[in-house]
Amino acid sequence: MKSYLAFITALTLSLLACGNNSPNSVDPSSSTQNSSSYIQSSGSEPLSSSSQTTGSNPPNGKLILGKYQAVSILSKSVAVDASNGINQAVAIPLGNGGPWDPGLLFSHWVYTPVDSLGQFALDVDQSISAGWVVLLVDSAETDPTLKVKGFVGIGYSGDNLLNLPIATMSGDSLDLGTVSQDPQKPDEIRAEADSTTDSSSFTLSLDQLQMLAGNSSTVKAIKNVYLNATSTQPNFIAPRFFWYIDMNDAVNSYPTIPSIVAKKPQYAILLQLTGTSLAVADSGTSNVTLDPPQGIDIVDNAGIVTSAGVTQITGSDIRISASTDKTGYIDVGMANAGNEIPQGWWFLKKNGTTQIQFDVAAAYATDSVGQPRLFIPSFRINLTAASTLASVDIQWYAYQDNGYVLVTDPTLLDQVVPGGCMLGLFSPYDANHFEEYHRKIMPSQTSVSSFENPWSRSTSPATGTYHLSEMQLSYSINGIDYNFWVKE
Repeated sequence: MKSYLAFITALTLSLLACGNNSPNSVDPSSSTQNSSSYIQSSGSEPLSSSSQTTGSNPPNGKLILGKYQAVSILSKSVAVDASNGINQAVAIPLGNGGPWDPGLLFSHWVYTPVDSLGQFALDVDQSISAGWVVLLVDSAETDPTLKVKGFVGIGYSGDNLLNLPIATMSGDSLDLGTVSQDPQKPDEIRAEADSTTDSSSFTLSLDQLQMLAGNSSTVKAIKNVYLNATSTQPNFIAPRFFWYIDMNDAVNSYPTIPSIVAKKPQYAILLQLTGTSLAVADSGTSNVTLDPPQGIDIVDNAGIVTSAGVTQITGSDIRISASTDKTGYIDVGMANAGNEIPQGWWFLKKNGTTQIQFDVAAAYATDSVGQPRLFIPSFRINLTAASTLASVDIQWYAYQDNGYVLVTDPTLLDQVVPGGCMLGLFSPYDANHFEEYHRKIMPSQTSVSSFENPWSRSTSPATGTYHLSEMQLSYSINGIDYNFWVKE
């Protein structure tokens, strides 16, 4: 049975100031509007306005209806202000538990015009459990800093829920009322209606919705996929973040969240570049450069700064390798910008011509004092009296009210991280190095007690037992990895 999710919205003129915007290399520059019917395209590059057809619901589909009106702050007129350029709404899924493949997910993207009355409709697949992000864009804009005008969010307790949990809709419609640019978050478009008193539109509780809202800012990194991916050219940008924890803090006790997030994470950048002119032969050459928005330090795996204040990454710091299913990857070595991850656009170029552009900081949302607005795991390594590994217990914390609270029901995170987590065990990196991985550990699984091999913290383990020198717990959202490493 078809069901409907309705957005009835109005935007203030202040939306003109929205930042953190991005272009899309695949959508049309059509500004033709249709006020009498909703027109959309899904599964490929949007058709021209003359050839588009009315979209049909996918199985278990939800129809997202919306109305956008840019209203003058002074006159309160209802005339649409064309100067901000919003002419299209785009709905993008956040994955569904399998390997992240932007080309595959592209087949689920939905585009629709925003008509002369500010109306739009998006027919999306309800079965995608990880949720949807809705962007309002100017499809005709060629400046990559001005393309995306904002991310549509539902207001909950001071935060905006940008990851729309369509799979948990309990009814046929959701009326957001008037929406406007959030004055505290200029790239977010917030419902004016007081959503803090209403959770009836979802099967989730109000507390769960508020928790999701407080930890949903990282979905803005979807603009990097929107900018670069097409059905035939699934270029993909994956910042990977790393927090390091002292082993002594995790043996038979949980590391505290303040101790985990006290240091800014190190990060690496993995670029999957099927649809560019880059080739393996370009690896390590001066042909390919990566320009960050400001100077950064290049750090090796031992945490040693090998290059400081780099404003252009080139040569051996850019590694391109072939793959059986992709044209190639670029893996930029570990980078650390000091106190903060630089804000703004990174540009990957070949012979001076931009191949892709992306925003690393969009995947790492922080509050006003630099705390990450993320779900943070703390895991306890339980040892026997003989120092052998017995089990690993996992607790999850959510950012809330300028701090972190224990997630008492981690089944909520199964929706946020449908692909599950990975637990890795490592022996010292010597001639006898050994690794063991446990994948698809759902956040609701709070303990792991079965291992393929015996492990010990003893520096002289028994024969056939591996010395546990490192342990990793990681999870992925939008293909972006958040890694938490316990090390000696």
